[in-house]
Amino acid sequence: TVMSASSVHNTMRWWLLFLGLVSSCSGGCHLFPESYLGKDITINVAGSPHSFVPAITYPVWLSSTRKFNEFFITVDGETGGGSFQISNDPHVSFSEDCSNTLVQTSTRQFITVVRFLWNAPSYGCATISASIRVDENWEETKLSLCALEDNVIQKQTIEKTKCCACDHAKYKIIFEGLWSNTTHPKDFPVTSQFTHFSDVIGATHSPNFTMWEEGGYSSYGFQQLAEYGVVRELDMELKNSSIHLRSIVRATGLWWPHVNSNTTAQFVVDPRHYLFSLASMFGPSPDWVVGLSSMNMCLEDCTWLDSQVIDLYPYDAGTDEGVSYQSPKVPTTPHERIRRITTMYPEDPRAPFYNPTAKDFPPVARLYIFKEKVIPKKCSDLSEKEILEQVTISENTEDEGRAGCEVGPYSEWSPCSVTCGKGIRMRQRSYLDKSLAQDLKCDRQLTSREMCVAEESCPGDEELDETVKPMAPGECDVTPWSDWSECTVTCGIGMRFRQRTFVSLDERVNKK
Repeated sequence: TVMSASSVHNTMRWWLLFLGLVSSCSGGCHLFPESYLGKDITINVAGSPHSFVPAITYPVWLSSTRKFNEFFITVDGETGGGSFQISNDPHVSFSEDCSNTLVQTSTRQFITVVRFLWNAPSYGCATISASIRVDENWEETKLSLCALEDNVIQKQTIEKTKCCACDHAKYKIIFEGLWSNTTHPKDFPVTSQFTHFSDVIGATHSPNFTMWEEGGYSSYGFQQLAEYGVVRELDMELKNSSIHLRSIVRATGLWWPHVNSNTTAQFVVDPRHYLFSLASMFGPSPDWVVGLSSMNMCLEDCTWLDSQVIDLYPYDAGTDEGVSYQSPKVPTTPHERIRRITTMYPEDPRAPFYNPTAKDFPPVARLYIFKEKVIPKKCSDLSEKEILEQVTISENTEDEGRAGCEVGPYSEWSPCSVTCGKGIRMRQRSYLDKSLAQDLKCDRQLTSREMCVAEESCPGDEELDETVKPMAPGECDVTPWSDWSECTVTCGIGMRFRQRTFVSLDERVNKK
């Protein structure tokens, strides 16, 4: 049979394409040459289009303006480029020929978009490449991204929307435990008496502070909370950062048989400290927590959030290698970044939340947030820090002895700027020769300010007095610890206890 020139050309083209595919699978799965790059397809990664936070899982979608029925998606980079996860898209499956490559489940269906998940690498850059078959042609596109440096991540965290509210607000939270052998039956701890949520700890803070966040590293205090449920070290870290805090939030933990009950706490927010973070370890577990990170309580219309119900899911603190509830203690060295636990992470059948056939699982806990009251404040009501910033104005010493820049004496102090609380007062002076001073461009201090305190406190200040303050000596004195009890088990992982009491039983505070 004699073949036409066009038939020979097409046959050679497909053989070359086939050979290219075979060779590419053995060398990193770069599927198609540059000549097949197309303009009809795009790769989109949730968030920034050209950068990523290391070790975070990102939703990704490949879309085309024209329908296609075959595709190849791969990733490469200096550290491997990360890895893929299959989400709930029925059209996506892993390639049997190329590692870390996604392909179509069936060629019978024509689609315009596919969705999947990308586990970003810990550092470096990555390139996601995708090729689709449209009619008889293959088109390829690429997207290159690089990891954000730690200082850039910190800068992005700081640059949150400023709060334009003037009032302060007081909130109540209810933390409810949902985790049980009914809601999360896989590998649920057999020794149910050990199941618990640790004491809940958190803070309201400014954007310049981070208690914890996905993609960040655990502090020593957060590690102690995640691994042992101990809040003492994290509480100390919060107190050491009190300049950035308004309230430290604490609530009693939930222990068996009350794991599925609730515990409450209150906190205050203001225009400078409008972000809310909290966390609680649930266990027994290697280093797993639930919580919120830097939730913005301030709304765009300059009011405060009224109420909200938030489902809480587990996070891995990145400090222990364990994958199951009662895994042996194996420290992660060096520490990994904090990551959300999903049905595909940790990707280990022993992990209690691992389920490649499911998109998600029920929440482990639930948080109810209620606004109890708003304390009216004027936008002109300055904080003590702002007042001090205004007071700190230094004299221009270069002009102090300059001819033509002489000034007269200060006037009397003005009345305090407020009738209650803290304010400022000022006094003024003038150049002896204003015209000459203007011509010489003199720069002397003409207004002096200092802090003043009105005789009366402002209404509502007592209710808002939840700033972080050191305890008065003897306020919460406790007796020495008792001896440790015997271990609750004779083999394996158990618990032991010790107790102490307040010297004064009238003290009604939670203290460990």
